[in-house]
Order: sequence, then structure tokens, then C-alpha cells
Amino acid sequence: MNIYEEQCLEQKLDEITSHIGHLILDIILTSVKMAAREYQTYGDWEDSRRDVTSNRNDPF
Repeated sequence: MNIYEEQCLEQKLDEITSHIGHLILDIILTSVKMAAREYQTYGDWEDSRRDVTSNRNDPF
């Protein structure tokens, strides 16, 4: 390879590395958002379940 081709290759590899880094960060962000949403949903379900079970002990 000549010097120009090596420089072009290096630039392309840098660009690919940058895009892969952004992709990985997007995947991590999406996973964290999904986990937070599931945690909130579970918390809401747990609260409503607690309300129902506490009303069962109420004789009236």
C-alpha cells in the first residue's frame, strides 16, 4: 500500500471505531431506559397489589 491508501484506511478505521462507540452507547442507554421503565411498572403493580391485599383484611 502506498502512503495515501494507508492514510485513507486509517481515517476509515477511525470513523468505524467512532460509529461503533456511538452504537454501543445507544444500546446501553436503551437498556437502562428499558430497565427503569420495567422497574417503575413493577413498582406500580406492587403498589396496586398492596392496596388490594390490605383491603381484603378489612371486614367492611
